[in-house]
Amino acid sequence: MNIPKLLSDLSELKNHYDRKEDRLNTNLFALLHKIDEEVKLHSRFISYLLSPKSSHGMRDQFLNQFLKILNVPTQLFDSSLPCVIIPNEANIIEYREIDILIKNTNKQAIIIENKINASDSIHPDKPCGYRGQLERYYNTILTGKDAKGKYDPNHHCKDVSVFYLSNNKPLNPETVGCAKNVRAINYSAEIRNWLQNCINIIPSDNYPLIYNIKQYLNLVNKMTYNDLSKNEKLELKDYVANDLQASKYLVNNFKHVKWHAIDDFWMYLKGKLENMTGKEVFLYPEGFAKAITNTTHLNKPDVHGVTFWLNDSQCYICHDANGLTWGDVSNPEENRPFQHQSVAGIRFDNFELDSTFDVINSQNKEQIVNQILVELQS
Repeated sequence: MNIPKLLSDLSELKNHYDRKEDRLNTNLFALLHKIDEEVKLHSRFISYLLSPKSSHGMRDQFLNQFLKILNVPTQLFDSSLPCVIIPNEANIIEYREIDILIKNTNKQAIIIENKINASDSIHPDKPCGYRGQLERYYNTILTGKDAKGKYDPNHHCKDVSVFYLSNNKPLNPETVGCAKNVRAINYSAEIRNWLQNCINIIPSDNYPLIYNIKQYLNLVNKMTYNDLSKNEKLELKDYVANDLQASKYLVNNFKHVKWHAIDDFWMYLKGKLENMTGKEVFLYPEGFAKAITNTTHLNKPDVHGVTFWLNDSQCYICHDANGLTWGDVSNPEENRPFQHQSVAGIRFDNFELDSTFDVINSQNKEQIVNQILVELQS
């Protein structure tokens, strides 16, 4: 068993394919936006494809393929009726902050909440039924009323389905609340399959549209780590096969790598906070180690973090289903997400994310912690 050689061989393999033309092809979407830009890239392009009135000229065919992939029955949404998609090509403004709203003339609606890196928006101070993000959107459309009771008859629907679109992020019961017909979908499965189906039904002479969707599909493949070529997959298999014991050892023990990466992160942050504040910093909860174990071994984001004094306030930094947040211990309802992407994108229950995986590296860990301190001080 030679783990250093295996890692060296895999690194060489990755560098080889990184230099190949399929990895270097210019992607127009990536040039204009970050690969995981939720609103201006993913939501906007998906809504463009879904809208029967878009300039792609395919009318409702892309929408029908989408509903087919999601297996939405006609009694919940009849796509043969006139439909409107919000936002759309003519109006890019969302309705009530809903990423994508699809509704027909029979007052049936589909809500798509696009969640790649952002945290779920939870507001415990709002009325019952409007606290979790998904239940808030659901009740806004089902009743026609927002959290303040303002009625909008134009968006009052009798049947509402909610789809939580993410990069394999689990549904948080807090954000679902009392909402019905809620389902999680992801880019790696449903979106990739849908995009390929869209490409397949486009007339072959409409090359610009085919090319644009293929470009977007390539971007989604990269974001979901599905961009390996067949040859690269076969070579990767061969490297693993050449040293099965080392490969098995790495796979079986990666959960321990994740556990210690998270523990090191909190210990390093604890030390830096103590240096900054001059006061002791405490880990919580009492079962801190078990919470990390549940997060890494079971992919269950148990709440854990640190408490500390900042000026005259007792504050906390914690990790839960929404990632890393911070706030005042006396007012835990006002959870504050971190703004910098290197921190906001961390989900300790999902090491497939680059932002989380970066924590394993000591230099990256230091940069992330320093960014946290900068935001706290500001």
